[in-house]
Amino acid sequence: MNLKSVVGTGMIAAVSLLIISPAIAQSVSSSTRSACVQRTAEEMGVATRDLSMIEAGPVSAESGARTLVFRHSNTGQTAQCRVNTIDNTVLSVTLGGRNSGGSNPAPSRPPSNSARFASLTASPGSRINVRSQPTVNSSAPSYGLPGDQVRVIQCVQDQDSRGSDLNWCKVQFVDSKAIGWIRSDFILFGSDGR
Repeated sequence: MNLKSVVGTGMIAAVSLLIISPAIAQSVSSSTRSACVQRTAEEMGVATRDLSMIEAGPVSAESGARTLVFRHSNTGQTAQCRVNTIDNTVLSVTLGGRNSGGSNPAPSRPPSNSARFASLTASPGSRINVRSQPTVNSSAPSYGLPGDQVRVIQCVQDQDSRGSDLNWCKVQFVDSKAIGWIRSDFILFGSDGR
């Protein structure tokens, strides 16, 4: 490989990952890995070169999504990056604590000075349940529509199904200011945060 063609810290992190963790790295495409490395570094406020991928979950046959787990080399903080492997769109990043990975991370809360904005996605004409708690077993006193704009307040790992690669996100609707929980497969996170 010509090292002159390797540009940017995201690519350097991907190359170092191939050297450090070849078994994990080979099972994840470089474009998927790069998308998650970049977004995870942004969410953690760290350099991409300081992240190592420590785990790669299976690709969901239903959604094409996959969860990658990263660890910061200096602090040990972990993060789960959920990415659509079809178009390499990062769906969510959930920040965790300082642990060895493999366990559910703590809830993430976007910094107030860089709130994440997203839009709801579903089939046209669908109603998206807005729940009172992060579970399908809670009440759904309201609903959103595809295209509604929301501010993401917090995301937590889905506990409804064992081994789920989904998150529940507490959101506030931009127009109505209503607040509630929506499962992450109904949330479209833009690459620029809007």
